[in-house]
Amino acid sequence: MNHGSAHGRAYLSVLGWPEGAGEDERIELLVGAAGLDPYNARLAVRRGAPQVVCLIDADISGEVVGALRSKGIDAIAPMRADMEALPKARRALGVGRPKSRAHLLVVKLFGGGRSELLPGDVSAVLRATVASTKTTIDSRSTDEGMVMGATLVAGVPGAILASAMSSGPIRKSEFTIHELVEVQLVDGRRFRFDPRVATEDRAERLRPGRDRMDELALSLAEACPGAWVDRRFREFRCPPDVLRGASSVTGTKVVRTKDDGPLFEFFSAWTMLMLRETQA
Repeated sequence: MNHGSAHGRAYLSVLGWPEGAGEDERIELLVGAAGLDPYNARLAVRRGAPQVVCLIDADISGEVVGALRSKGIDAIAPMRADMEALPKARRALGVGRPKSRAHLLVVKLFGGGRSELLPGDVSAVLRATVASTKTTIDSRSTDEGMVMGATLVAGVPGAILASAMSSGPIRKSEFTIHELVEVQLVDGRRFRFDPRVATEDRAERLRPGRDRMDELALSLAEACPGAWVDRRFREFRCPPDVLRGASSVTGTKVVRTKDDGPLFEFFSAWTMLMLRETQA
């Protein structure tokens, strides 16, 4: 893993604390070894581990990681280039066990083809709900009074749209969520199951995506008992530079968007690099 470079930033991450170290001792370790101020060190400690603690200059990342490890803290500091070098996740339709070779898992890939793998080769199963929002504010006013409306769009992904009209600006919001499961292998491959990808089974298409992905994650966890099973994406604290927000102005309209998609991409890659360290 690239811990040092004259350019860029590294994501200092704590994967585990010394056994028996209390909160105050952990804070002191972060302050002394990583140079955090006590307030931010306390916040980082209380968020638990594994986690990204902060961004640091890449050219000192090796030194900082070494200092943390010398104090018994399991730490890494991957760069964005480390994450981008990982193989891209492949879209998958489903997974099963062939009767003739029940020791294998067979992943059916989107666009055709299959991939065989051993349960012992699965390092992680990630279960996530990914959301995006789009808010449009039109400075044109209306005298039609206040009207509030919300529409739930059926299917996968579901979308909730709400609008408000009054004598002030017109505001319209769209909220979209989709469910997914990702399987990570020790060799770097990733398979991403998404209910938005059409399945040949009509009954499955009619079931809520949340139910389908919950059941898939559970079955994979049972089939791969040695895998890290992670459902904490919604609680994961992404670094500020990863958070994606956009705003554009067109005539009388202002459009603001927020998309969790890039956050999950970061979380997925960071998890793989984290597990390479802890499972090595």
